[in-house]
Amino acid sequence: MLLRPTKLLFAGIAGSALVVSAGLLNHVRLHRLVASTEVKLPSLKATADECFQGYENAWRRKELELTGKPARGLPVDKASEWLERCPEYNQAETLIEQARADDRRSQIWTQRIAIAVLVGLSAPWLWYFFLRRIVELRGAILGKPPGSL
Repeated sequence: MLLRPTKLLFAGIAGSALVVSAGLLNHVRLHRLVASTEVKLPSLKATADECFQGYENAWRRKELELTGKPARGLPVDKASEWLERCPEYNQAETLIEQARADDRRSQIWTQRIAIAVLVGLSAPWLWYFFLRRIVELRGAILGKPPGSL
């Protein structure tokens, strides 16, 4: 028969194991998300390139109409406008970076929570362990044998 503090210690170990296993499952989920997004990356890039070509051609036509001279290319100050019109360009990289950042954050918090659960539920066991040592020390000081306490 186990004492209550020992049961709490075992519950803390089990709780920490559950937290770590949940963290590992989240880690696997986020890795799969990154992999599936990386697979979609070429198609998103192709869509963004088509969007860019369409925007650049429209800009060149407009520039030709306004100035009468053919434009050489898209000026730098128009790049932000293009990114607003073609959000697919940064969408894939943003998703991948968010998933990787979530994975790093998840690993850190999983470890912290597992340690907190273990320490929190092992505190009663440590308390009673040290109380028993104090009782043994008191008995030794008073000259009583350990079995008589």
